[in-house]
Amino acid sequence: MDQQSKVIANNMSKMAKILVMDDEIFIRDMMGDVLRFCGYDVTLVEEGQAAIDLLLESNYDLCILDVSVPHGLGAVDTLFEMNKKGLCVKSVLSTGYSDIDLVKNFKHHGFCGCLTKPFDLDTIKQEIDGFLDLD
Repeated sequence: MDQQSKVIANNMSKMAKILVMDDEIFIRDMMGDVLRFCGYDVTLVEEGQAAIDLLLESNYDLCILDVSVPHGLGAVDTLFEMNKKGLCVKSVLSTGYSDIDLVKNFKHHGFCGCLTKPFDLDTIKQEIDGFLDLD
């Protein structure tokens, strides 16, 4: 194996697995495209129960959970159910609302971070890397 192939293989083994849950297909697909472009292994789901089902089957490094999901579990209920089932995964709140209590106090609710829509595509990788580095 040449040096370049070794570097690529090493980077692939370190690729973080991210689960994105958002009911809006446009947001979900855009996040998937951007995060894949940034080098992450991304799985997309429409609502919280689907996220929980995947978390029971496979390990993820980070979950990005939409606050408001009209036809399913939103971020808070999803995180509550994850914790009940012993699924300890760093979870980031994703929302279009910047002035609600949940956003202002996301850590109190168990989230390690918050992404406010519309997302800043220029800094998304830096933000995600920061969430992944949190202990």
